[in-house]
Amino acid sequence: MTRLVQQESQKDESRYPILYIIMRTDLSSMNAGKGMAQACHGANQMVDLIKETFDTPSAVSQLLTLWEGDRGFGTTVILDGGKMHEIEEIINTIDMTKGDDNVVTGIVHDPSYPIRDGSATHLIPLDTCAFVFKDKNSNCDHLALDNLRLHR
Repeated sequence: MTRLVQQESQKDESRYPILYIIMRTDLSSMNAGKGMAQACHGANQMVDLIKETFDTPSAVSQLLTLWEGDRGFGTTVILDGGKMHEIEEIINTIDMTKGDDNVVTGIVHDPSYPIRDGSATHLIPLDTCAFVFKDKNSNCDHLALDNLRLHR
């Protein structure tokens, strides 16, 4: 336990990466289990996007390394986003205000989201959530995220 406290105190406090997952709340089929699965899809998509898109010495890849730490994951906050068009507006606002900040956004598209209809389960393509990965000190539009409630 002392070792962990020492490691925490040695972190660079000027950079604190956070992954925000913005969940749809307008789907009655999105129960707790499906919601957790979709949030995991968002986290995995964010990591994959950064590793595939950004060079290893880039500021974004360094932010990801800091986020992953020695555990393989970092601070993640799940927020209620409302309907998909509202989530898209939030992502667009952040994209327009991020400038050169190291902010990565994305929409999670599940090509096989399960919908149960009686005894049949249909797999449909559906946008389920979005993600914003950023340093808490970045200059992008914080109000777009600050006005959202924690997901329940």
